[in-house]
Amino acid sequence: MKSLLAQLKAAPGLAIFLLNAGLVIVLILQLNPFNIFQTGYAAADPVLEVDQSDVVRIEIVDRDTDGQAIVLERGDRLAPQRPEEQDDAPTPPEAGPRYGWSMSWQKAAPEASESFAADADRVAQFFMDLREVRDYYALPRSPEQDRELGMARNSNGRYECLQIRLFEEGESEPQVLYVGRSASRGTESYVRLNEDDEVYLVQANLRSATGSGEPYYFRNRRVFPDHLQADLITGLSARFASGGAVELRHQTGAWQMLQPVLNAARTQAVESLLRDIAGWKASEFPEAPPADLDRSRALELRLTYRGRDNITDEHEFVLDVLGKSEYSSWVVRRPEDGALMEITSIYLEDLFDAEAKLVEGEGSLSVPPLQ
Repeated sequence: MKSLLAQLKAAPGLAIFLLNAGLVIVLILQLNPFNIFQTGYAAADPVLEVDQSDVVRIEIVDRDTDGQAIVLERGDRLAPQRPEEQDDAPTPPEAGPRYGWSMSWQKAAPEASESFAADADRVAQFFMDLREVRDYYALPRSPEQDRELGMARNSNGRYECLQIRLFEEGESEPQVLYVGRSASRGTESYVRLNEDDEVYLVQANLRSATGSGEPYYFRNRRVFPDHLQADLITGLSARFASGGAVELRHQTGAWQMLQPVLNAARTQAVESLLRDIAGWKASEFPEAPPADLDRSRALELRLTYRGRDNITDEHEFVLDVLGKSEYSSWVVRRPEDGALMEITSIYLEDLFDAEAKLVEGEGSLSVPPLQ
């Protein structure tokens, strides 16, 4: 020990290096940034290890939907997301590839059933949550235990708990997850796979992951197609129901305002507006416009955008904004299916004061409004 101390005193640089190395090791052990040292629940195997490439159909049955199934069916594989296209939490690589999905609410009367495109982000999040259902803490199953955990059959011999049926590719019978009551912690719940003899207490809330009984939870909330991203928009025009118009165009590397004045546009303000618009998602799907809708804020919004891989291939998307319902809430009508959607927009109001909010500097040349 004395000889080691003597060597360190003789070489202070080595002593500093060893001290720093020791601190780095301590930090790695404490923070475990790459999950190298997984123990406990995180190290346990998933009860059912599947991703979107394995499953072709999901049926969600719950008493909150009157026992009628919410069905998700897998479509084509989606292109990998670019970093700027990821909203909310990005999907980690281990979650597997993403697919387009459709959803339907299969009601007792077939003619009353409804079908929609499904929300790709929420489907991806569901599969991420599914991976957190781990075989760590198991309880022996018994009739008494089933009743206590809300996983028993009713007098008709049917389960009333949440059931998630996963049909894997090439298989005729599903894997079924039965979800009982939540534990005292809201993030934990009791889960059983098929008719196994064990019930797992898991650190995942599959009831929340499937919408907590909300039948439209997996309905596609995006107003615009997934491929329409803010950085691809080359033009915007707005025609107001009250008269007048705003037109913006990206020309020679900069944004220009063409209506109601001819001038350079404020780049940062325009880009904030476009990011806001391209990211619109429905918070609600009203059956009819609210009675108190401010229709003086109605407009026709027209976006011009290019393809990701072909910059000369331009497309157009037209959307009706029916009016403003609250401080930052608006009601729009999606053209492809006529669906009414209530969205939140911070920057859309800027179009009604475009000269003050979107024009760069002064000296604008006024032009007549579009008729």
